[in-house]
Amino acid sequence: MKTAHVTGLEFLETFNHNGNTFHQYRIALDDGTRGICNAKTSPPWYGEGTEVAYTIAEANGHLSKIRIGRPGFEANTSTGSGSTPRSSGSPSGSVLARWAIDAAIQYTIASGSGASIDQIEARALNLIDLHNKIKKQQDPTT
Repeated sequence: MKTAHVTGLEFLETFNHNGNTFHQYRIALDDGTRGICNAKTSPPWYGEGTEVAYTIAEANGHLSKIRIGRPGFEANTSTGSGSTPRSSGSPSGSVLARWAIDAAIQYTIASGSGASIDQIEARALNLIDLHNKIKKQQDPTT
């Protein structure tokens, strides 16, 4: 995963896929990367001057399919990323915390409700509590 600043963002189209609405943009980054990205919100949380983390999901011709995420939240940009940890067994504390924060942010963006940092933190802590409760139900010896 790389980080760069957005130098250009141009709306292309809105489309539906699997019951979800996406907004497609042509994006340019300050490291010379150019491509197409999708966002669930319009406008997206990133714009010109915003630092983003990204991966090139698919390269074809002059424009690549680019996954955009927030710097420091690798789960947002991994190929096939979802909102659950990708480990067998129990995730470590820092992985669980990153997952919970990422899921809380994704929920806030998807709901369009907006939230303060304190509200996002509370959602993340609730997710960690829920994870621990389910884990204890599955294995009462922990």
